[in-house]
Amino acid sequence: MENTYSTMTKFHLPPVIAASIFFAMFHFQMTSQNYQTNHFDNQWSFNRVTQSECLNNPYHTILLGREEHDVNDPKCEAFELDNAGQLVNAREYISSSGSVVEFLHIEPAFNGYIACGFTNNGVTTVPVVAVLSPSLDVFEARVYPGVYFDGQNNSYTANGVAMHITTDGQQGFVVSGIVGDGDLLQTSATGKRHALAMRLKPDLSVDWVRAFNGGIPWASEDMDAFNHGTEILDGTKFFFSGSFNGSDSPQEAAAVMLDGAGNLSWGYRYSNQTGGAHSSLSGDVVLNTSSGQIHQLVNNSITHTWGVTTWDLLGNLDLAQTWNSQYADLNWQGLSLLSDPADPNLLTVGGFQRSHGWSGSYGSVPFLTEFKMNSGTATQSTRYLIPQNNGLISASVDALSLFNGQQAQFRQPTMAVRAPEGMFLHGYRGVGATGFSTNGVETAVARDPLAETLCDWEDIPTNFDAGVWEVEDGISTISVTLDDGNFAMTAIASDFVTEACESGPTVCEEVFSPSFTWSYGPGMTCPSGCEIIFDDFISPLYDPTIHCLEWDFGDGTTMSMSGPLSEPLTYCYTSLAGTPPGFPAVCLTVSCCDDATVQSTYCDTLLINCGTPEPCPPLEGDYSIEAFVTSGFGDCLEGCEVGFDCPVLDPDVYCYSWDFGDGTTMSGTAGTCPIHCYEESGTYVACLTITCCDDEDGAPLLVLCTEVTVDCGSCKLPELASISLDLTIFDDGVFDCEGCAIGVCGLYDADLNEGLLDPFDLCADFFFSDGTSLLGVPFAACYDHCFETAGVHEICMEVYCCDNPDERIGLCESLSCGCPVECSVGNAFWAVGQTANDGECQVQFEGIEFLGPGMAGHQNPTWSVDGILSATSYNATFDLEPGTYNICRTLEGVTPDGTTCLSEHCHDVIVDCCEEACPGDLDGNGVINVSDLLGLLAMFGTSCM
Repeated sequence: MENTYSTMTKFHLPPVIAASIFFAMFHFQMTSQNYQTNHFDNQWSFNRVTQSECLNNPYHTILLGREEHDVNDPKCEAFELDNAGQLVNAREYISSSGSVVEFLHIEPAFNGYIACGFTNNGVTTVPVVAVLSPSLDVFEARVYPGVYFDGQNNSYTANGVAMHITTDGQQGFVVSGIVGDGDLLQTSATGKRHALAMRLKPDLSVDWVRAFNGGIPWASEDMDAFNHGTEILDGTKFFFSGSFNGSDSPQEAAAVMLDGAGNLSWGYRYSNQTGGAHSSLSGDVVLNTSSGQIHQLVNNSITHTWGVTTWDLLGNLDLAQTWNSQYADLNWQGLSLLSDPADPNLLTVGGFQRSHGWSGSYGSVPFLTEFKMNSGTATQSTRYLIPQNNGLISASVDALSLFNGQQAQFRQPTMAVRAPEGMFLHGYRGVGATGFSTNGVETAVARDPLAETLCDWEDIPTNFDAGVWEVEDGISTISVTLDDGNFAMTAIASDFVTEACESGPTVCEEVFSPSFTWSYGPGMTCPSGCEIIFDDFISPLYDPTIHCLEWDFGDGTTMSMSGPLSEPLTYCYTSLAGTPPGFPAVCLTVSCCDDATVQSTYCDTLLINCGTPEPCPPLEGDYSIEAFVTSGFGDCLEGCEVGFDCPVLDPDVYCYSWDFGDGTTMSGTAGTCPIHCYEESGTYVACLTITCCDDEDGAPLLVLCTEVTVDCGSCKLPELASISLDLTIFDDGVFDCEGCAIGVCGLYDADLNEGLLDPFDLCADFFFSDGTSLLGVPFAACYDHCFETAGVHEICMEVYCCDNPDERIGLCESLSCGCPVECSVGNAFWAVGQTANDGECQVQFEGIEFLGPGMAGHQNPTWSVDGILSATSYNATFDLEPGTYNICRTLEGVTPDGTTCLSEHCHDVIVDCCEEACPGDLDGNGVINVSDLLGLLAMFGTSCM
């Protein structure tokens, strides 16, 4: 592709090896260009529309759909509309081969948009995923064709459709859809359909792909599909929604949880049987950040009522938080489920009502219902009309409508998204005279609280009941592999016309009070001078058809603005750079475009000093503190010692203040992580406050807290996964052993244990397969044992608190003994000092050597830094820039007959010019801990040939 988009580079990361069951991923050449005119409606059909928030302007919305100018030649189109329904930007996406291309979902993703759908090369329908820029240009696109396998390992061409895509917590993407044979979206298709779940890496390559079968179809048509998926807990779980075949109905709702690797954790088919119906379809999903539960939108496709179900992360349906909607009349279908940012228990459902009966003709109108999840009561419920010409619905149905037919049983498009003023709604008009089901996109903004619009609307009574729900399992995994395909995309232009609900132009009689905020820019726009960013100046009351803005930047420069606007605004002050600072008085005036005497002005005096950077950069990224037992390395004579891991920041810029939660505080330098003595057992909340050292007010930049559970009086057993055995085989004759001499050590990994633990409070019993044992010894130590004969021997260890031998955990390991080690030598090292030296850090390292029994000596020490040979001495000093380096020390051991063997010891070392390093700190984390001591003990007698 010729065009590039620099801020989208995060989508291009190095490839990672995919799972054994995988989608093959291929570049999908696709571009786009501007429309010839600013219009988006015509006399032809427009269908399958989905909606997204707009990145460029929160008062705008993005629509994506299919224009059927010719039924046999549909076109995929994207629109950006302002809050008055006027077209701001448009694109159309067409395959260069003339094959169908259709996007079914779009949403913001990182610095652009991510869209998914399907395309066809004339033979096979395959999923397509595209990354779009904020201006809706194609940045990158991929297709994923292939095969799937049945239970007898028979392969079938994998027709596929991607119906929903969203981001996950690892900067990747979660795709939901269908895979099978035949035409997947048509009515009464007789082929197989399987629910498709796929995770893509940030570069759009496949991490894993899975397909699921709901069992033997109840009717002739297979109804398995996922139409929505989302990540849970930062990509460690993935939840999918859609439909499966039911045991007593053609379609039941789907609720499926996969683990981070795409394996099935749990999955259920279920139905809303209110009114004696069974057919159900689940769609949109939100995660309740307050309760940690999953809310799922469900439609009963026979009684045409919707409900919201609630699942916990283990697959339990919470019937106390599961509701079924009740209206004065029937035929209501929910398509969008949104949670309130301020109240996760306040949900809004957007959808459409079929056969409303207002005109005597078949038609649909949109609705919004807001309700409290924890009480099952509606706070607001409204439906909306679009007038035809100057009247309401008449003989020709003219309303915000949505598609009918088979596709509604699989795909649940996004119909409503949040806007600063309320909700954006969309639909498309149905007029039978055209010969198509619809003939134009229509939009509305439902003002908060979900009521008044520019078009007609009315409140509707809404109630909720518990409903009748049936849950069953029976979901199995289908093997999927995708192979090569040959697809490409190019762009064309098209022409459209627009219309709006208003009968005439709006008259400007008054204006709103303007305001703005300002901040320093990053300096990328201004080649010289001072870059200032103005923001928050587009008021919700701004009407681009009647209001005009005038800026006075206080340096003799003015600028006029009108029409659709976007923010922020960047301005360069070239005459105010350096010291002393400038004091420009910036004014923003809003006026009526047709009468400048109707105006209002807001001014602010800026203090600008571009010669002096901001003293303290903001902290970006994830930071945390953690507590661990230090096992007596501090100065705590009584009570319990607890050490803290903390962020390492520039000590010249940031200052630390600790509150340990027991009434004691401490101030320190950034990057210095303390050891604290808690005098009594209990649960404490320790907090670290990070401030700018130059900030006289000491305003916190970041406050990090962690809960610390301290038990000074009793020992606690570790989790089994955190302990292990370290076994070493020694040479013949060691310890006067004529058979097989071994060393055995108990090891403990604090990172694999929940809670604080001191391993020196633990004892161990060792049992050897020759019938001998070693009882009541300290766990954190090493011991030798002699097996009289060579062979395979088993060593078992039981670990217990020294003051409570009745409660134990244990493990066993085996080793093969009989090939004596002829040469054994070990070595270790640590950093003993770091001092600043002309912009670098001079780091001093000292080493230590361990000779096995019978060894004559050692020789030829070498040091390497990040794989580069850097010294040939037993101790070494390096000048390094601050950072993390992999340091390795290699040593030759020499036997009496001259045989040599190598010992290499490596670990990462953090270089930060600290005045003092920590001798014995093998892992370089600034603290001598149990891991360092056990590491030294574990290396005793190690042989490296």
